[in-house]
Amino acid sequence: MSELPERTFVVVGEMPLEPPRPLTRLPSLTSEDERALWRAAPGVELTVCAGAGHDIPRQAPSEMMAVLRTALATVA
Repeated sequence: MSELPERTFVVVGEMPLEPPRPLTRLPSLTSEDERALWRAAPGVELTVCAGAGHDIPRQAPSEMMAVLRTALATVA
């Protein structure tokens, strides 16, 4: 994580990969431990999209667009 840019945007779905359970959609491919690492990393802005799994653009389009707008505004 030390090689990440000064400001990094990470977007994950709310449904974590673990624990094993019956699923109605593909989960986010990150575990709670990985999310904790993102939260602790300096300069990382973690967004967890409510109700979304792995397909965030379809399952949480407004949240995804908000993060993209914020990220683009930082480089404009």
